Amino acid sequence: MKIPCRTEWKPGLIAFSIVVLCGLGWVACGGGDSRPAEAAAASSVDAAEQPAAAEKAPGSESSAKTPAGWQTVDINDWKISLPPDWNEIPRADIWQPGEIGPFQGRPPLSFHSGGIPVMPPADFEKRVKVFTGGDFQERVDVTVAGMSGFKCTWEQMGKKHRGLFLEEKVGGGMIVVNLFDCQAPADEFDQNTGIFEKILDSVHK
Repeated sequence: MKIPCRTEWKPGLIAFSIVVLCGLGWVACGGGDSRPAEAAAASSVDAAEQPAAAEKAPGSESSAKTPAGWQTVDINDWKISLPPDWNEIPRADIWQPGEIGPFQGRPPLSFHSGGIPVMPPADFEKRVKVFTGGDFQERVDVTVAGMSGFKCTWEQMGKKHRGLFLEEKVGGGMIVVNLFDCQAPADEFDQNTGIFEKILDSVHK
């Protein structure tokens, strides 16, 4: 004869079983895994250690600077800042200080902007030397609006110039030399150097 098997569940045993079952359920649901919390904490630390904004490396894209009180003009799709008393000679892309009289050629103290198309095989520096009439001095390499180029100084026909030249590649081996040319009589150049540098540093798209 089989003897029935009967287990008596005492109150203490019932309580212990409930605790064990709840614990197993908590682990199965991921409650015992501290990795998500640790990962979140690590991410917070990493984010705190990251700089707010990356510093630009020396020689990278130049940032345009607009002097306070200057006017910003649009010349051939370029934005350029000029002193407030400089005015445009109509249809010449030339600006000069003071009033504009009858056009008699480029004024001795002035700013001029333009673009020179160069057919292939295009040599950027060679074309710049043609424009400047030979070698130039005080070269500073720059990048503006994604275009590489340089600023330089040269003398020509009693005038001294400080200019910015940028190489724009337009496809098929052809380029455009974008030029921004400040000039003054040679004996007045030094006193205008500060103005010229501010004009050239303001150039942007």
